[in-house]
Amino acid sequence: MLANDESPPATSNAFENAIDFVRDAVVVMDERGVIVNVNKSATEMWDIPREDFVGKPITLLMPERFRKAHRKGFQRFLETRQAKILNQAIRLRALHSSGSEFPVDLYISTVVKGDQLIFTGVFHEVDANERSEQKLRIAKESAEAANKAKSAFLATMSHEIRTPLNALIGAVTLLKDSELDSSQARLLNLAQDNADALLDTLNDILDFSKIESEGINVEPTNFDIYQLVDGAIELMAPRAAVRGLKMAGFVDPSVPRVLINDVSLIRQVLLNFLSNGIKFTQSGSVVIRVELVESVSEDHQRIRFSVEDSGIGLSEELLPTLFDEFTQADNSYKRRFEGTGLGLAIVKRISDVLGGDVSAESKTGSGSIFTLTVPCATDLAATTELVIPRTLSDYRVGVSISDKLEAQTLIQQFNAWGLKITPVGTGAKASIAGHESLNTSSMPGVVLVDLDRYELVKALLPAKTQIIVFAPLDATEHVIAGENDRVTVLQRPVTPSQLFQLFNKLARDEIVGFDADTEKSNELPKLSPISKLSNVRVLLVEDSPSNQFVAREYLERSGCVVEVAGNGLEAVELARMFPYDIILMDIYMPEMDGFDATRQIRRLSADNSSTPIIAMTANTTESDLQAYIEAGMVACVQKPVSREKLLAEIARHLNVQRRVENRTSTNPCIDAATIAKLSSILGEEPFRQGVTLFITELNKKYQDIVSALNRDDYQEISRKAHALKSGSYTFGALSLGDLMETLQFAAEKELLLDITTTVTNANDLVVGATNELKLLIGKTQTVKFHET
Repeated sequence: MLANDESPPATSNAFENAIDFVRDAVVVMDERGVIVNVNKSATEMWDIPREDFVGKPITLLMPERFRKAHRKGFQRFLETRQAKILNQAIRLRALHSSGSEFPVDLYISTVVKGDQLIFTGVFHEVDANERSEQKLRIAKESAEAANKAKSAFLATMSHEIRTPLNALIGAVTLLKDSELDSSQARLLNLAQDNADALLDTLNDILDFSKIESEGINVEPTNFDIYQLVDGAIELMAPRAAVRGLKMAGFVDPSVPRVLINDVSLIRQVLLNFLSNGIKFTQSGSVVIRVELVESVSEDHQRIRFSVEDSGIGLSEELLPTLFDEFTQADNSYKRRFEGTGLGLAIVKRISDVLGGDVSAESKTGSGSIFTLTVPCATDLAATTELVIPRTLSDYRVGVSISDKLEAQTLIQQFNAWGLKITPVGTGAKASIAGHESLNTSSMPGVVLVDLDRYELVKALLPAKTQIIVFAPLDATEHVIAGENDRVTVLQRPVTPSQLFQLFNKLARDEIVGFDADTEKSNELPKLSPISKLSNVRVLLVEDSPSNQFVAREYLERSGCVVEVAGNGLEAVELARMFPYDIILMDIYMPEMDGFDATRQIRRLSADNSSTPIIAMTANTTESDLQAYIEAGMVACVQKPVSREKLLAEIARHLNVQRRVENRTSTNPCIDAATIAKLSSILGEEPFRQGVTLFITELNKKYQDIVSALNRDDYQEISRKAHALKSGSYTFGALSLGDLMETLQFAAEKELLLDITTTVTNANDLVVGATNELKLLIGKTQTVKFHET
C-alpha cells in the first residue's frame, strides 16, 4: 500500500493513448480508491476535465447513498482478494457532474503492476440517447435561464434610468411653457435635445439587447396602410414641432389598402427612419412615402417604405457601413449628434427576418432617403380603394406651402389621386403678387396655404376659393376663427387620410357651401384638445416625488383636479373614499405595487371600481402590457411620459367612460321610450317573441365575443359587436349599443387594450339589459354576471 502523501503510480503514454480509442468510458483506480487515469469518453460522460479526475476518489462518480457500501466492499476485497463483481458486467447508477443520475453497465478487471494492484473500470451508458437528450435539455434550460436573467436586468435598468429621465424631460417641458428670454430658450432647447438623445440611446440599447437575447419573432397580421402612415406621422409630430420641422406623407393609390405582414416591426423601422430624419434635420421637413415596387401576384406585393429629409446628409463613402452594428457615420457627426449606432443595425435585422432589404441614399448637405422594401401579402377581401370622386377629377388645387419638400409631397399625392395642380407658387419664393392678377374664373377651387402667409388668405377670399390653412402643431384655434366660412384650419402634420377625407367632403358638398360642422365621420381635427380635460378628477399614483411634481403640473395646467398617492395602499384608500374620473398608476412602488392596487380597486363598490386605470411605467413589452390588462388596467403610457400622449390617452378613455356613464346615469339599461314605440308597432305577442329572441342572441353573442377575445380573433369580435350594436339600439339597450360601436372600432383597429376594457365594461350592461327585458315580458328570474 502507498502512504497517503505518495503520488499515484503513473501509467504509460502508450496505455493512455490506447484507452482514448475506447468508445466506452474507462476509469483507472489504485488500491486507495483514487483515480489515476481516465480516457476521453469518461470526460465526456461525466462532463469533467481529465485533470479534475486524477487524484480524486472513485466515489466522486457515484450517488451518495452507494458510497458507504462501496467503501466496505472495497476494503473487504483488499483483505480477502475475493469479490463477486470482478470480470463481469453489473448494472448500477452513476452520478453526473450536474447532480443528475444515469444508468451504466460496469465491467471491472484488476492487474498487478509491481507491488501495486490496479483496477480498470469500463463504463457503458445504458441509454446514451436519453443522456444526450438530457444534456440538450440542461443546456436549453440554462440558456433560457440566462435569457430570463438578462431580460430581468434590462427591465430593471430601463425602470431605473427612465424614472429620473421622466422627471428631467418633464421639468424641461414645463419650463418651456413659461416666459423665457432668448438665452434661456436656447439653453432649454439644448437640454430638450440632449434628453431626447439620451432616451433614443436607451431605447436602442434595450431593443438591441432584447433582440440579442430573444431574437425577433415575426407575427403577420392585417393592417391598413393609411393607419400605419398616419400613426407614424402623428407619433413623431411633437418631436418635429419642437425643432420647427414640417412632416408630410404620400401613399401610392396602387398600394393595396389592407396588407399582411408584421406591422409592429415595419412601424419600428419607420419610426427609426423618422427619428433619424428629425434628428439630423435642422430646418425643413421630413416626409414618408409608401409605393408599390412590384406586384408579384394578385395577392403578393413588394412595398417600398421610404423616409426623406432635407437635413445635413451623409457623404457617399459612409453609406455602405451605415447598417453595421455600432456604426455611426464619422467622428464629426458623432460629436454633433450623439448615439449608439445601434438603431440602423436593428433595422437591418428586422429587414432580414421580414425577407426584405434596406438602403440609404444621401449626399452631404442634400438630405437623405432611407428605404425599407418588404414583401406583403394582400387581404383582397378587406381591401377597399381610396378613390377621389369623379366630380373632383378636373378640379384644380393650388399649393402655396413654403417648405419645398412638403409641397412636393403634397403635389405628388394630389397627382396620384387624379387632381390637377394649378401653379400658385410653392417653395420659399411664393408671394402674394403672383395671385393678385388671377381673376375669379382662373382661380383654383382649393388652395393650401401656410399660416404664416395669412395675408395671402385675405387676398384669396374674394375669389370664393376654399382655403385650407396649414397651421403649426401648437397653433391655437382663435388665430383665424370667425374670419370666413370658406377658411378651414388643419393642424400640422396633415396626413394622407386627412387630405383624402377633406376632398371627399368637398365632393359631397359639390364645392360650395363648405361647412366645418359636417357629420361626425368627417370632423376635422380641433386645435385645442387639452381644454377637454377641464375639471377632470385624476388620482395620480406615483412614488417618485420628482415624477409626482412633473405629472401633477402637466395635469393641473390642463385643467385637471389632481390627488396624489405615494403607493398602492394610499391609492386604494383614496379610491374607496372618492370616485375619480381617471387613475394614473405607477407599477413598481413600496408598500403595494400597481398590480395589487389595481386588483383591489376593481373589487370596490360599483361607483368606485369602474374608473379607467392607466399604467404609467417604463416597462412596455408585450408581456408587460398583457399583465397590465389582466390586472384590470385599460392602457399604458410609457415613461418618460410625453405630455401630449398622456393627455390624449386620458381624453380618449375619459370620453368612452363618460359617454356610458351619462347614458346609464339618467336612464336604466333599457330605454323606455324605444321599447314603448317598438311594442306599439309590433303588438304584444310579437314584441314578447322578439324580446325573447334578442335576450338569447344578446347573451350568446356576448359569450362569443368573450371567447373570441381569448383567441385574439379580432375579426370575430368585430362581426359580433356589429350585430349586437344593431340589436341593442332596436331593443332600447342604448348604452350597450354605444359600447358595441366602440368595441367594433377597437376590433377593426386591433387595439387590444381598448377591446379588453370595453368587453369588461359591457358585462354589467349585458346583465342589466337582460334582467330588465325579462321583467318587461313577465319573466322575473335574473341572470348572473358573465365571467370575462
